[in-house]
Amino acid sequence: MRLVRHSAWVLATSLLLSKMALTGACAELERLDKATRSAVAAAAGKLFPESGGATPTVTSVKYVERFVDGFEYEVFEVVGAAGARLGRLTRVQVHPDARSTIDFAVRLEKDRIVGFQPVRPIRLGGKPFDELGFYFENLAPLGVGAYAHPLEKLFGSLRLLSTADVEPGPYRPQPGAPPVLTMESRKLALGDPMPEFQVQGLEGQTLSRAAFAGKPAIIAFGSIREEASRVMLKRVERFAGTVAEAGVLKVLVDTAEEKDLFLGLENDPESLLAHGTIDPEKALRDLFRVPLTPYVYVFDRESKVVFAGSWRGADALSSDLADVFAKFRKPATPPSGAEPAQGEAR
Repeated sequence: MRLVRHSAWVLATSLLLSKMALTGACAELERLDKATRSAVAAAAGKLFPESGGATPTVTSVKYVERFVDGFEYEVFEVVGAAGARLGRLTRVQVHPDARSTIDFAVRLEKDRIVGFQPVRPIRLGGKPFDELGFYFENLAPLGVGAYAHPLEKLFGSLRLLSTADVEPGPYRPQPGAPPVLTMESRKLALGDPMPEFQVQGLEGQTLSRAAFAGKPAIIAFGSIREEASRVMLKRVERFAGTVAEAGVLKVLVDTAEEKDLFLGLENDPESLLAHGTIDPEKALRDLFRVPLTPYVYVFDRESKVVFAGSWRGADALSSDLADVFAKFRKPATPPSGAEPAQGEAR
């Protein structure tokens, strides 16, 4: 059975559609039901804040459907309530299986993504997947021509795999049909063991899995080039200072040159360097199956994953870490009928 994987150039090419000069009159493709059209218009209102809060009008001007890849692309002209043209957005739909919903819109300006909005809540295998927006935020500084590798990493890590030997034809399943493609999020799952590793720390020490044996560990991944990552890494360091039993590893997915450049701009570089290592080849990131940065794992005393999450803000991270470590401190409940310990009230 041939492997069906999304090639990054397909999506990159689709994003370019919103820049193409379309000649001649474009008759609108009346394929959208009222609810879908309203959802696209609502996404456009968020992507184009210059609409002034009023819901803009969206008109389909270009549509491409690639059944062999399970992708649909559509370009919409966006017009404000006052009749002024605001620009274009590109809607992308992915159909990996009957339980997944991947439906989002992006706005391009001068070859760059300047906005991302889900058209419908994104779900993979029936479960919410809220990390795609963070990924597109990381792509924002890049030109369209540079999207190929990051998108390949994203959709490659999501692992679009064919699971059945089907005849050529529509790959989009009907509602309720068994999956033709399955999509799996790339990350360590709860209960997965910490991978074996050994790296050189930024402070000259050797860091390995053995160093965290028998104690909880926080392993955070970020890029010193990203503000959200810098905030996360500092917050992790601050939290670790309040929890004596915690081991910490902060992985910078940057080159040594990038590290030195951005550290020179930092008021508190030690908070980024402490307990840190650099991962320029992304070897640790791939080993820990990190889907995007910033990202953090917490492992228990048996080196099993008990928390995994992407960036939702500094306060949310502190709350999540506090909740996890509060569970570590709870005394074990003795089994029913067990004899109380010496000195314990009977």
